[in-house]
Amino acid sequence: MIEEFLPWYNENYTKKVRNVYRELPREVDIEKIFSIKYLRKAKKDNTISFEDKIYQLFPLNGIRDFSGRWIEVCETLEGEIKLFYKDKEVLYKTYVKDEFNRLKKYRDT
Repeated sequence: MIEEFLPWYNENYTKKVRNVYRELPREVDIEKIFSIKYLRKAKKDNTISFEDKIYQLFPLNGIRDFSGRWIEVCETLEGEIKLFYKDKEVLYKTYVKDEFNRLKKYRDT
């Protein structure tokens, strides 16, 4: 009975569906989508603090001063840090807090 019933049932009651999956566009950044995101407000000296480190922000497409602007910190699953301002990646240099404070004190004298 099963040998007769299953083919008949499958033929009459199964629906053929089209594939709804599609490829992601190349410009989609998977690492950014699956990263942990934090917001930090830039200080007057173009820096942000995150996890006991100081990130010195470099100019971006005509924006020289980030002070008072919100910077998105993205930590990828591999632990890499990426900084974004309005969905554009911002280049940076990393300092340990003590090192940065020593440099700042030296520069101010």
